[in-house]
Amino acid sequence: MKFPRKKQKGFTLFEVIVAMGILVAITGAVIMTLRVTTQTAVLTARNRDHDQVTYALIELLRTTFRTLPAKARFQAQYDKMSVTGPRWVLTFENCPEIFAFGATPWDNSQTILQNTRTMDHPWNLELIRVPLALPPGESPVPLVLLRDLQKITWKFFDPRSNVWQDDWHDASFRPSVVALTLQRVDDSSIEADFTVNPAQGTALSN
Repeated sequence: MKFPRKKQKGFTLFEVIVAMGILVAITGAVIMTLRVTTQTAVLTARNRDHDQVTYALIELLRTTFRTLPAKARFQAQYDKMSVTGPRWVLTFENCPEIFAFGATPWDNSQTILQNTRTMDHPWNLELIRVPLALPPGESPVPLVLLRDLQKITWKFFDPRSNVWQDDWHDASFRPSVVALTLQRVDDSSIEADFTVNPAQGTALSN
């Protein structure tokens, strides 16, 4: 006795297309989640590294101003008419040991801190060492200390008038406090005050 065979039913083209669409949607969601997670991790690591560099630089600046040699000359030029925005140039002379690695002084006549940028780009904080003997036609190469800042602001407190100044031109006298504000592109900011060793005295204590 023969029994009738059941007709095997396969997937229709529509069902295959729907299944593929669901698979593509799930795959896309997983990829997007992985991408967002990776970008978040990279951004977090980058911000953490930037924080470490920033605070290390602040401590270096604090030490630099607190132990500035009596013979050193310090000036700060403020250019509010710069086409790229307010710009400061801090110049240190007769102190080749500042910003040096270890106890090794640099063979330089000037050490310069400046904030620079090109149009519509974030600010950089740069360090320049001007050698005692600079070959004709050559210029010192700046070292970028901090990148991607929305704003860099310096202030200098004059103890003679009890007024904060935007610049400092009297190399024979020093401000008692130097204030630095760093504003990032995400609008967060870091503020630091540095006590300055007076020209005639010994380094101030903490």
